[in-house]
Amino acid sequence: MKNYEYILLKLLNAQLTNNNKILSGDIFVKTVLQLSDSDWWNLIKLAQNHNVLSIIAENQVFIDNCNHTQKEYVFDEANKVVMRNYRLLWLASKYQKILNDAGIESVLIKGFATAIYYDVPEIRKSGDIDILIIDKNKIDKAIYVLLSKGLKYVDKQHSSHHIELVNDRGITVELHQTLAEHFDNKRIDNQLQDIVKEYKEHIQSVCFLGNTLYISSDGYNAFSLMIHMLQHYLRAGFGLKLLCDWVIFWNRTISDTEKEQFMHHIKQLHMETFVSSITSICVRYLGLSKEKVLFMIKEKEDKKLLYAIITDIIEAEEFGYSDKNRMVVLRDSKISSLIREFHHQMIINYPKISHYIILWPILWSLTLVVFMRNNKNIRHTSAFHILKNARKRSQIRKKIEV
Repeated sequence: MKNYEYILLKLLNAQLTNNNKILSGDIFVKTVLQLSDSDWWNLIKLAQNHNVLSIIAENQVFIDNCNHTQKEYVFDEANKVVMRNYRLLWLASKYQKILNDAGIESVLIKGFATAIYYDVPEIRKSGDIDILIIDKNKIDKAIYVLLSKGLKYVDKQHSSHHIELVNDRGITVELHQTLAEHFDNKRIDNQLQDIVKEYKEHIQSVCFLGNTLYISSDGYNAFSLMIHMLQHYLRAGFGLKLLCDWVIFWNRTISDTEKEQFMHHIKQLHMETFVSSITSICVRYLGLSKEKVLFMIKEKEDKKLLYAIITDIIEAEEFGYSDKNRMVVLRDSKISSLIREFHHQMIINYPKISHYIILWPILWSLTLVVFMRNNKNIRHTSAFHILKNARKRSQIRKKIEV
């Protein structure tokens, strides 16, 4: 781990826990003194690429060590996040009211469903508005209602589990039919859809900065956060922002009933080891209270595994955008895993017509052509380097049993 990466983790820890005392330790102070102006710029850019720069922007230790130009840059970027968040908050409340008035029940997921738990909610950067439509049979009605209010379809849809709409200012609204992209396991997909149906009984309204939002209860909210992490981990990866959300969420006081509800669903999907690993990382590096999350942590921690995961997360930056070779993580290094993942990608790319087995050879060919073309024209890399990266990450995946 590079010095500036270590410093960023410590700064996040201090901000998430309101405890600047951890920044007075000898190792931290010594490491800070070793950082050059170039290192501080690397730290700033890393924080920005993880979408957590606004979280550390007002940390006094951080600001005291930045030069004038760096301070201006940091404050400017943080202000942009805050101003955008006010707009997103108002729109989220507006769109949910429109849906509710039309008899369509929904809950906010990610974004402000998590930001409200930060001491200063405006600093948690959100890119768009994620709304889960609980009854998937009403997704078409939801689209129609929002289109009638001025939203438009995004020209190119990027997912099969949500529909992207955009307003006249370019802000995207994602209407989710379920919590995640299809997994390569139909049983898990079916269980996930059954769990989504339960959200109807666990909706709560919160008044936040004068806006009414509808979110799910703690157990279900936590479940959606973890599914979000798992989905991105199995693709190109995810960054530090999602770990910060996990720390902020669980450092609160949460009832035993909600904890049990969360773990019930986690066990249904056999995600215990993944949850334990992510939670242990948050305890070890970002200040999550171990006492509050003991119920989801396994007794023996593999420190080498935790270090490998946090290193992978730092390298991934926001959703794996840092590396053109990051796409998926295979189950293992066997050829059967590669074939399985290739087939899974075909189903994701062609969700409707892939039901017809007779079309599979054609769809496989199309998937391969698109894959090779994107490697050359968009990612500017080769299939060899992508698969090499995927196999490397598969070693971690095997250990966390996902």
